[in-house]
Amino acid sequence: MTDASTDRPTDPLVDLAPSPRAAAPATRLAGMFAGLLALGAGLAVASLVAAAADVDGPVVAVGNRVVDSAPRWLKEWAVRSVGTNDKPVLLAGVWIALVLAAVAAGRTALRRRAAPAVIGVLVAG
Repeated sequence: MTDASTDRPTDPLVDLAPSPRAAAPATRLAGMFAGLLALGAGLAVASLVAAAADVDGPVVAVGNRVVDSAPRWLKEWAVRSVGTNDKPVLLAGVWIALVLAAVAAGRTALRRRAAPAVIGVLVAG
């Protein structure tokens, strides 16, 4: 089979391949999933190290640091707003931030390989 406009043989498998635009959503999802897998692996290693050192895990440590760094008026507002559930709400916020950052890094890594990895390591550290 030849292409009439170029007189070159055509490959029927290439003609059946989806266009790059059609594959983009699946590629984006793969990048987001890769970011989540990287987050899970990083947190697993950090949790193992924390357990071996007999210290708080990474998410609890970040939550404690946020509480220690927050101004007094913000802490009082949080306790008034959510009552005794302030710790679970804080930890949920840390988890949400981690997941969003991992998803964003995974999607960005599809376009620029080195930058997201370096930024992710710096942020996680």
